[in-house]
Parts: sequence; C-alpha cells; structure tokens
Amino acid sequence: MKSRKTIRLAILLAASSIIVPSLILFARHGTLNVTSYFGSPAILGDGFGYEFVDEDWTGDLAGIDSPSDCNITENFEWLGRYNLSYPLKVAQRDIIAKPNHGERPSVTVMKASLFDSPEILERAELSVDRTVDHCSPLTLEVPYPPIRKIDASHMIFGLQTTIKRLRDTKTHLARWLPNSGARLIAIVKESEEVLASESEMAQLQKEYRKAGMDITIISPVKKEDFFNQRYFSLIDLMYKARNKKTKWTVVMDDDTFFPSMRGLLDALALHDHTQPQYIGGLSENWAAVRM
Repeated sequence: MKSRKTIRLAILLAASSIIVPSLILFARHGTLNVTSYFGSPAILGDGFGYEFVDEDWTGDLAGIDSPSDCNITENFEWLGRYNLSYPLKVAQRDIIAKPNHGERPSVTVMKASLFDSPEILERAELSVDRTVDHCSPLTLEVPYPPIRKIDASHMIFGLQTTIKRLRDTKTHLARWLPNSGARLIAIVKESEEVLASESEMAQLQKEYRKAGMDITIISPVKKEDFFNQRYFSLIDLMYKARNKKTKWTVVMDDDTFFPSMRGLLDALALHDHTQPQYIGGLSENWAAVRM
C-alpha cells in the first residue's frame, strides 16, 4: 500500500476571466468560416490516452484572409453582465494566426493599426443590432509549434460541474488533454437539485473517450453534497485512483484552460512531488476561501 506521504496534492487554479474596463478584446466562436490550424481531432488508438497525434500542417491556407460571409450582424448585449462604467468604448479586431516554417522574432511589428476608432455605447445601446465588418482581419505569422510527445500519465485531474457544462466544455478540454496519458475524474449533476441520468453520463463519457480523453464521469459521492463538498470529495477520489506513476492531482474548474500541457509539465517538474506543498492560487470566491 502506497503511503499517503508519497503523493502530494497540487491544486492548480486558473483565472477564468479578466476584465479590463478601458478596453475589451474578445474572440468569437462560430461567426466566421475560418479554419483552425492549431488543433486536430484526437485519434483514439491502442493504449487509450497515450497515442501521440502528429499535426498536419500542410492544409490549404488559400482564402483564409478573405472569409466568406464576413459582414456579421451582432450586438454587445453580453457586455451587460459585467459591472462596467458607461459610456463604454468598444473596439474589436479579428486576428488570424498563420503558421510558417520561419522563425518569429520576440516582437513582431505590423504595418497596420490594431483598432479603428472605438465605438461609444451607452448601456441601452448594447442590445441594438449592428453590421460589423470582419472582412479585414490581421494575419499574424507564427512558427509551427514544436511537435513533442506528451506523457502526463503521472497526473490526475478532477472537476465537478453540471452535465450540460461538461458537454459544452469538451471542445476546450480537447485542446490540451487528449492523448496525454492524464486521467480526468468528473463529478456531475443535472442541476444543484437533480442528479444527472446514468445513461447521459455514460454517453458523454463515451464521446470524451472517443476524442482521446481518459475521463471517468460519476455522480456525487453523496447525493446531498453541496458545491464545495463535491470539490473536497474529488481529493479522496483522485487519491484512491492513483497508481505507481501518479505524482500530482489537480483540482480545476470546468472552464480552466491550460494553453500548453508541455508548459504545465515543465512547471511542475521544478517542484518535488514527494514534499507537502500547495501549488496554485486562491479562489476568487471569498466566501469559498473563508469557508
């Protein structure tokens, strides 16, 4: 039996949102027919969760600078959820990253303005539809990312959420988790009051695994557990799921995004996993911290 002293808990927390009152730069999803060249569908192969996927960087980039249907009707009603001061200055620009085989300097000088004159909006104007020109994106040439095999089999991730949010976040987790060897335990409910159905959980787990993510989806340990208790129960679940390789367990939110699994592994490699330590930050929810 492995001693509890040989495995240490690292809770890595990522800030889910940053709001800059003077300027809001945001990315759209689904408004342009622009192909993403920074990801490929994960391939499920022998040794689930361990196969490395080579990226195909030979795609045809023709037309990427001239997306079709680029004049979009939209509004800024979604900004109303934030506690912003009005009148509000809003500026936006689409940026497309195009990989090439050359080296990129640490600073790239573009012969173009990042933003045109900002639009001045009062709170009541956020819901007004307007036609926005997305036909002239900035194209930023970047180097091909290094293709290196990732082995995160010594890590177990854990989160708790609703079945709907777990389904929605699959696209984002697929950017960094697939085929890495890492395992993910997800506690889900339909809502705070209702448990998720076994059939829904089984189907979603199947979809995740087909995408190369070694996930186990379960109901709360105790059906009466509230939000924070479900997070604490993850610690015991991950400890029981450990094996000889396990060094780190990670508690995260359902919207946590790690831009680079390699960067995460390199950062953890600087720490001694045999020593008691907490790696991460405190929750932005003061009530949860105080508890």
